[in-house]
Amino acid sequence: MSDFANDPAVIDWFTGVRRGHTKRNYSRIFAEFCEYTGMTPLELRNFRLEDLKATDPMAAGRSEKLVKDWYAQLSGAPRSKALKYFVVRSFYAKTIPKKAGALDADLVPIDRTRVRPPGKPTLDEVRSLCQIASVRTRAMILWETKTGCRPETSVNIRMRDIDHSQGFPWIVYPKHTKSSDTGNITFCDEEAGEAMVIYWKDRGVGDDSDLHVFTNEYASKEPLNPESFSGSITTVMNRAKGSGMVRPEIRPYGLRKLFQTEMERAHVPHNWIKRMMSHSMGDVESAYSQAEIEDMREEYRSATERGFLQVFSKPEPQFTEEQKRMMRNMLTAVRENLRDEFDRMVKAEALANGPDTLARVVMREIEMETRAKPNWVRRLSEFR
Repeated sequence: MSDFANDPAVIDWFTGVRRGHTKRNYSRIFAEFCEYTGMTPLELRNFRLEDLKATDPMAAGRSEKLVKDWYAQLSGAPRSKALKYFVVRSFYAKTIPKKAGALDADLVPIDRTRVRPPGKPTLDEVRSLCQIASVRTRAMILWETKTGCRPETSVNIRMRDIDHSQGFPWIVYPKHTKSSDTGNITFCDEEAGEAMVIYWKDRGVGDDSDLHVFTNEYASKEPLNPESFSGSITTVMNRAKGSGMVRPEIRPYGLRKLFQTEMERAHVPHNWIKRMMSHSMGDVESAYSQAEIEDMREEYRSATERGFLQVFSKPEPQFTEEQKRMMRNMLTAVRENLRDEFDRMVKAEALANGPDTLARVVMREIEMETRAKPNWVRRLSEFR
């Protein structure tokens, strides 16, 4: 295996791959392919380069035929075969120079319908998981559901990467992601934030800015690895499956998919969802201005307050008949675009009952009626 790791083609292949377990898994799978072909990785790459130079169609397809024959004799579950195929395809795609007219090793396609997709839980199932989870795992579950972060991203976030100076939702700046961008940003609402605070108190550590958000259960200052993070959630899911509380097909990665689905249902702009989930943004600007961050934060706040990603239900606010009458008048003013009258009533409500009462409810009603928000309607945020 040492000779395999020192092969020039393997070194080129793993350039930019940071995670050790990825290299180990890829090496193990590709070593099986090398054993089948009787060639080293460098010989396989040169074999493919010779194919690209060939003018005879039969000679030009030798590498594709080699992979097809190898794939046909594989045994095991479709998901396992798909992973092995992906590893071999990755080797060719990363090690073949992309010159003019060169192929990119577009090898045999697989039937992706046979690959089991990640099982996405419902919000009710997430609530069931939280009810039987420990303090630590409950925080992990809610964090994944509310932030959309990958496990490998979550375990690399430190205390200093979370801005909670403005209250909820917290602003989270993931640093280590699969994306090449540096401007990734996401948010954490009150439900997940409260669970995180309880977890931090439970592990008995202070607000050390250099400390990782998630740490080893038995060593409070050692960072947690992604496998342990996902494994803790998997353990709770298996317990819940055994007792019939959740469906058998749900998986830890499904929490992240749930975040994406709920944000899409709330009509959050697609590019913002990608940024929150640390997806690669291509040629999009890698950093947002403070004003744009505030807009994203407000959109996230609006979505969670309207019930999207809400795991535990909250009692509806109770209003007097006078307050209900005022709310109806305010909504009428909005519909009729009576700006001055609307401003007057909002200010009167804020002065009489505080900034966190009727104005917020009216804003939610407006947003549910229409996605088109006049600029003057945004002034409600002053009273939150």
